Amino acid sequence: MFFGIDKRDFNLSRWRAGLPFFLIFWLGVIAIFLFLAILVRGSLHNFEIHETEQLVAAFLRQNTLSDIYRETGGFENTQQLGGLTFVRLIHGHDHLIRIQETSRSSLNFQDLVDLTPERVGVWLSLKKNKDSGVLTVVSRKLAGGVVLQAGKDAHVTREIYRRVQVVVVMSTVCSFFLAWLFALWCVKKSLKPLNQVGERLAAIWQNHGDAGFQKTTKIPELDAVLEHIEQLARNNRSLIIEMQASLDNVAHDLRTPMTRLRSVAEYGLQSVDEPQRLRDALSDCLEESERVLAMLRIMMTVAEAESGTMHLVLEPCDVEESLRDIVDLYAYVAEEKNIEVHLSLEPGLKTVADKTRMSQVWGNLLDNAIKYGKTGGQVLIRATCNDGRLQIDFEDNGMGISKNEMTRIWDRLYRGDRSRTQQGLGLGLNYVRAVVQAHGGEVKVRSTLHQGSCFSVYLPSS
Repeated sequence: MFFGIDKRDFNLSRWRAGLPFFLIFWLGVIAIFLFLAILVRGSLHNFEIHETEQLVAAFLRQNTLSDIYRETGGFENTQQLGGLTFVRLIHGHDHLIRIQETSRSSLNFQDLVDLTPERVGVWLSLKKNKDSGVLTVVSRKLAGGVVLQAGKDAHVTREIYRRVQVVVVMSTVCSFFLAWLFALWCVKKSLKPLNQVGERLAAIWQNHGDAGFQKTTKIPELDAVLEHIEQLARNNRSLIIEMQASLDNVAHDLRTPMTRLRSVAEYGLQSVDEPQRLRDALSDCLEESERVLAMLRIMMTVAEAESGTMHLVLEPCDVEESLRDIVDLYAYVAEEKNIEVHLSLEPGLKTVADKTRMSQVWGNLLDNAIKYGKTGGQVLIRATCNDGRLQIDFEDNGMGISKNEMTRIWDRLYRGDRSRTQQGLGLGLNYVRAVVQAHGGEVKVRSTLHQGSCFSVYLPSS
């Protein structure tokens, strides 16, 4: 493993993904090395020119033209030139050349004769064999039209530059492999957030949705994606929990009618010689099957309402008339529990609604108020209009709803522990909310345990 890179990273897809990073890094390194090589070359050139100019100036301070011309022997002269390899004076067709004694092995007279007076520069080779030696040559005009041309041995700086070139080439070759490693590392680094998301999703899967996300990235866009994924996971977990609870409740509520249905059918089979007992058994079977079908119909209706596909027959609806009809329908049920139902209705309240659906809503709410109200208690139904919205309240002074159950009473097939003593399917309030929302309204509840509840339905006024 190198910088977190393992053999799994050496595959074609990673190579393709890392190619842009490789090109950027490697070409950048090459550009830096070339820039450094050019910078070193320029610095060495400037150093050579400056050094040679300094030697020429020192030579001229120590020797005048007359002194130089008075010297005899030319090429054979062994006079020291103060660090210069050669000095050449040119006046018309006359040339005077003096060569440093230590440089005679590498230079000869013909090399200097062939050197044009105008030729100056750094690392110049005077022989055909370029490795025999290199010079830095400068030229200066003196009084009387005399041109002084001088050169200094530059093999030291030339060797330095050659070593720099070797280092640059070797570094470029090494950087090729380092660039690929860097590119693969960049690809792996860029995929790290996705790997974290995968690990977290795997953790959620293993923990059945109980593991949450921890925002550890510093990328706002990725944090937003993680937040959406977290919300999706929560919603999915919530739906799974609701589905499991619904299946449990369905199994629980269907067990009784199906058991009774089976028992009645067995009882009827045992009474094949008694027509009356057979008819009673079939009647009970029909009753139980109707109860199961009613529950399934309500569940399908709720599903339609929640998905927005419920078919509503909208027409003008007189709220007062609709409520009075429901109160009359449940008058006998209220009388059995000695519960008084009071109406407090503003006259002329109207809305546009499906009368059958809204009658079912009123019936569910009033049935619950009577069913869970205390014997000898009362139910108050109020209807008012505020800011263009109708508010219909069903208030009782019964057992009330605990705070733990307050948010769950709207769930499909949910029935509280205390409500299971009463006959029901656990679909009433879920159906009520679905129908009211399909009409563009909302339903709310406020309740105090052992003191009563108040369900409020809000509908747009016509």
